[in-house]
Amino acid sequence: MNSIAAEDILRRDMVRHGRSLFERALSGGNSGNLSVRLSDGRLLTTPTGRSLGNLHTDALSLLDARGNHLDGPPPTKEVPMHLACYSANADCGAVVHLHSPYATALACLANLDPADCLPPLTPYLSCASATLPLAPYRMPGSADIGADLARLLPGRTAVLLANHGSVVCGPSLETAVGNSEELEATARLYFILNGQAARALNAEERAALHPAFRQSVQDIRRSAMPRFAANLTMMFTELPFLDRFSAAADQGFQWVEYLSPMSSRLRIWPVPWNATGSNKLCSICRPATGPPGSAAWPVCRAGKRNSTTLWKRPCCMLRL
Repeated sequence: MNSIAAEDILRRDMVRHGRSLFERALSGGNSGNLSVRLSDGRLLTTPTGRSLGNLHTDALSLLDARGNHLDGPPPTKEVPMHLACYSANADCGAVVHLHSPYATALACLANLDPADCLPPLTPYLSCASATLPLAPYRMPGSADIGADLARLLPGRTAVLLANHGSVVCGPSLETAVGNSEELEATARLYFILNGQAARALNAEERAALHPAFRQSVQDIRRSAMPRFAANLTMMFTELPFLDRFSAAADQGFQWVEYLSPMSSRLRIWPVPWNATGSNKLCSICRPATGPPGSAAWPVCRAGKRNSTTLWKRPCCMLRL
């Protein structure tokens, strides 16, 4: 895959994940920002003042490795934060900064342990980050946030910013988003427990979560997720229709579906009508009991009526 195609995929990933985060109320208003590192070291970031739910592939900010603006709209004011993450972790390929409700609520609490501000209630947050340190409050956009991350991030993938939100990185945008979700889920558990005597993982149990084990847990959880077909009528709409198949394959989809581009009333399945008025279009439909087109003709559960007329646009499914 050439670099241009790879960049196009990353742009679509940023739009897709941004919309998903926004629609699940993990980033409200114009808050939060994302970035990914391209193979040549340049960075793609979300633009300043733009909701994550309203991103466009051709309206992302392109920066060089030092954070200088190269193309697109002005980048997020949190560029120093993102640069610090890439400098602190050599394998960092993406950064997610959110003001998600529970993680931000946790960041507002007093008397947190700055070395590890969230108890390891489940193994999954520990899989994402060994500990969760707390950075002191800084003005949003301050270069001091970058200095704090440079100090706290090595050996970790997540940091909580006091009275602000979370910063999470990963080798890919998908992983960074997943780590952010684990952080938010664990913070939510923390508040649900509401100070009750909860059992947290002990030091030995946390130590057992070495990288190989963490990867195996993530693989198991990923394999347990339901698999969906990509609906090409609604997804990748910025691409010509025939290009959407390869885009879906690049995103890991094994199946695609799409509504037929043909008319919604299309005669495609000739079925003889007999004088008795009893006929079936397919094996899962009950017989029709009236003349063609009458109300007595039941809608076939396969999407067809018991005639030659297709009353709903058919949905075609293919394996890639």
